[in-house]
Parts: sequence; structure tokens; C-alpha cells
Amino acid sequence: MNICIISHGVHRHTQLLAEGLADRGFKVVLVYFTAKHIFKPRRKFLCVSIPSNSKLTIYSRLISFRKVHKKLKENIHALIYVGYPVAHLLPVYFPKSIKIFMPITGPYSVQRNIKSIYYLPYSYMIKYALKKANLLVTISKFMKNVYYKAYKRKSLVIPPPVDETLFKPNFKLKKDNLILHVARFVPRKGQILAIQMFKKLKKVHGFKNIKLILAGLYSKEKYFMRVLGEAKKVEGVTVLTNVSDEELVKLYHSSTVFWWPFIGYEPFGMPPVEAMACGTPVVSFNKPAANEIISDGVSGFLANNENDFIERTISLLVDKKLRRKIQENAINASKKYFTVNISRVWEKVLRNLYSYKDYYN
Repeated sequence: MNICIISHGVHRHTQLLAEGLADRGFKVVLVYFTAKHIFKPRRKFLCVSIPSNSKLTIYSRLISFRKVHKKLKENIHALIYVGYPVAHLLPVYFPKSIKIFMPITGPYSVQRNIKSIYYLPYSYMIKYALKKANLLVTISKFMKNVYYKAYKRKSLVIPPPVDETLFKPNFKLKKDNLILHVARFVPRKGQILAIQMFKKLKKVHGFKNIKLILAGLYSKEKYFMRVLGEAKKVEGVTVLTNVSDEELVKLYHSSTVFWWPFIGYEPFGMPPVEAMACGTPVVSFNKPAANEIISDGVSGFLANNENDFIERTISLLVDKKLRRKIQENAINASKKYFTVNISRVWEKVLRNLYSYKDYYN
């Protein structure tokens, strides 16, 4: 069976999905539309990286996708569209293929400002794409409810896969009184809030030898510079960018606690699952979709406010028995997100595409 996965940017979970399906006997074509990244596939399945034209993004993608279509001689049985910025491609080509739409974030709420002029077309594209899609796949129960509320369309929940060959526990490495936060440097990821809570943890609660590392990529330089400025004011805070996979795994292994202090909501959240897979306890706010990933008091902690967040962190820092218990439960809880398990779910769906309505949950 031939599958074509089309993604609006380079994502680890898109690569893992392609690898998992290839391991299960599917022939996979992976198409990336990206403006900045140079993508190097880890596997030898056909992969196409197409730079986007920033001035005429939609039209350039349509033209580029048509060229890709002509080069593919084999019949494509199903297309998986990852991310709504490629929604406009969904009804255009491969008319005989089953079309699966997998938006990985929530739809933009169009506000009355300049940005609405830019985001408004996406709202129409999503609506049109949903009409043409044979199946809608959302990455969490929360996202399922968001899209049903917005578009009255049922969906199948399949979370993103986690690389179990990369993110796995290593209890030989000593925990280093380190609190870790991994995310893109954007306001909703909560880096500023993390610095503020860390400062309180040190001054109010007396944890002088504790450290905080904020790691991730950034595209919004203004916010990133603000994070750097705040980090310099608090001793023990380090900001890291462009961290390699090997360095990231070492950070997970050496961290005592992983913080996930996001603002608002998160559609899913890969870093907490990666941390759990590495045996690092997670403290998060009790919000979607973290409360789907973490079982409070079992595989991690879900805090209701900032003070509760700090208290949960302290309990993990001082109680080794509790920390070990949470570590073991977190490792077990992360297994359902492993690529081998998520690709098994996808295989079941793809092998029975023409009865896909039976798989709604």
C-alpha cells in the first residue's frame, strides 16, 4: 500500500510516522514544504523537501505539489495532510486517493486586528478541507473537542509517536539538581513564568544549588531576547538553543524534574512524553492536553496554580522514594506513545480505509 505524507514543516513526529509505516510494510512518500530547514531523512524512503515562496506561499505550494505528483509513477492509495497550512492542497490532486486531514494545532480564532487579514484564508481552507477529507485525525481528545465544536466534524484521536530508540531511561547517570524546560521560545510555552517560579523556588524556599535550563528553538527574536534578559537576572538559569538529539537526551537523563508551565492550552506536548520516556518526572499545569498525558500523582503531577506547581516540584526534589515511583510509572505510561504502538494504530486504520467511519472515538 502506497502512502503519501504531506507536512507544512519539518516535524519529528512526521518523520517517525513515516518510519513506523515503512516498518509495517507500507511504501511511504514524505513531502515537506519548508522555507528554512534543510531536511535530511534518516531513512531511504522517497522524501521531497520543497522550499516555500514567502510571497506567494499558497500558489507556489500548489505548483510544486503538482510537479511532485507528476514524478510519482506509482498509485497513491492514501494521503495524510499534517498541519492545516497545507489544507488548501487537500482537494486538489490524487482524486482517487483516500484523504486524511491531521491538523496538529487548533484553528486560528480570527480577531479584529491586522493579523486577521493573514489568518482569515486559513479558516476558509480548513472548512473546505474538512468537506473534502475522508477522515479527520486529531492528536488529543482535547483537539477532537475543539474541532467538533468549531466545525461539527467527528475525528479519530491518534497521538503523535515518540522515538523509543532515542528517548529511553538511563539510571546510571546521576540526577544533577536540574529542572529542565524544553519548548520553542514563544510566549505560550511559559519560559518567562518558569524563570519567575524558579526565582521563588530559590529565594522563598531556600533551594540555592538548584539549576534551571530552558532549551529550544526560536523564531520570535523579540521574545527570545526578553527570555535571555530575564534569565540573566536569576543565578542558575541557562538558556540553550539548537540542542542536538544526543544533547537533549542527556538533559532529560540528568534532570531531576521536567517543567511544563505552558500558558493557555497545548494541543498535545511532545517534550513531556519524551521526558517521561527517559524517566524524568513531569510537573505541569492541570490543563489540556497535559491532563491526558499525565495521571496526577501517578505518572507525574498536575498543578492548579503557581504555588501548587512549586510545591509539587519540591516534593520531587526532596523525596527520593516518591521520585522513583513517579519515574517508573512515567516510563510505563509513555510506552503507548512509542512509534511501534502508534504506527500499529495507523496500520489498522489504513488497512481498513474504506470502513474508516468505524474508527471514530
